[in-house]
Amino acid sequence: MAAVNDGATLHTSHIVWLLLLLLATVTTSSADLVSDLRGHGFTGPVYLPHTSGYERFRRVQNAACNILKPLVVVRPLTPRDVAVGLQVAQSHYLPVSVRSGGHGYTCNNIKNGSLHFDMRRMNKVQLVHEYGAKVEHAYMNGERLSFYVV
Repeated sequence: MAAVNDGATLHTSHIVWLLLLLLATVTTSSADLVSDLRGHGFTGPVYLPHTSGYERFRRVQNAACNILKPLVVVRPLTPRDVAVGLQVAQSHYLPVSVRSGGHGYTCNNIKNGSLHFDMRRMNKVQLVHEYGAKVEHAYMNGERLSFYVV
């Protein structure tokens, strides 16, 4: 009699994949992250738990959230820095958390072991419409971004 797979069982390949994912997350060091961030062109400040500035940029308004500790805090200067940070976090299987200047009562804006983006420096957006074209341009902290208007 053949066994019936109802879709609820884990296959060996799933277990191996989950173990590899766990191993990749556990073995990521903050030094590896900094090296990858800089190697891919991240230009903003990077703060590790043992460096000056980490506590200042990790802490949030809600004191209940201050027990949460990201693996690294980054302060992007350009949209490219954001893209590099996301790429590096993905390659290291890290969760991402974001602070943008507001606050969250539920502590969803910061995660343990994450690559934490402090976005408060990126606070200027200028939209420019070019007549006769269906292109809008936004300047974020001096860097031009283009997108099509539909």
